[in-house]
Amino acid sequence: MALSGRIGYRSTPNSELSSQSIDLGNWPMVDENSLSAARKTKFLARKKAIELYLKGATDAVLQKKTGEKRSNIYRIITNRCLQRHSDGDIFGWRGALPHFRVTAYERQTAPVVHENGAGATGALKWLLERPQFKDLKDRFHKRILNNADSLAHPKINVQTIFRWFIDELRKAGLEDQKAWPFNSESLGYESVRLYIKKVLAEHPFLAMSKMGGA
Repeated sequence: MALSGRIGYRSTPNSELSSQSIDLGNWPMVDENSLSAARKTKFLARKKAIELYLKGATDAVLQKKTGEKRSNIYRIITNRCLQRHSDGDIFGWRGALPHFRVTAYERQTAPVVHENGAGATGALKWLLERPQFKDLKDRFHKRILNNADSLAHPKINVQTIFRWFIDELRKAGLEDQKAWPFNSESLGYESVRLYIKKVLAEHPFLAMSKMGGA
């Protein structure tokens, strides 16, 4: 997404990072008092560096006052603070938190699951992102969020969706290939359950209708 399309970023002719292009007043805040002493010190240094950077401070000034380099602050602003959070807003000051993961883990190679179950992290996401499973991913999401089903069965049935999903993977030949999830003892049930929970969390009103209540 272009920087100008993000909340907290004002469009400028040259799309420069400055106090005129970045609206810090719209950035989601951080509870500084909840941080450990060391983490708070580092966060406040980054926060000050970002403010100085946007005012045009030189690299020498930044390093003297905060210990941070301009190149690193630019990276923190663009690759972290202005990235979109799963809550729909930008990360804002949350992106300046040290040891805070902004991008989700993405598996780069096919999952190899060991006998003890290790090695399956990101396996389901990796599978659904493969081009040949795009249609299955769309149908999987529709089955989770389908309004007609929610009217007939107000509370979502994870077991039913899981069985349907495994049958679809079996039809795709993954069982014959002994590929994930057919190489895991639980057939990846926990990964599927958490994925369903994640999809529902991204659609809170539909999720509430499925759980029932006011």
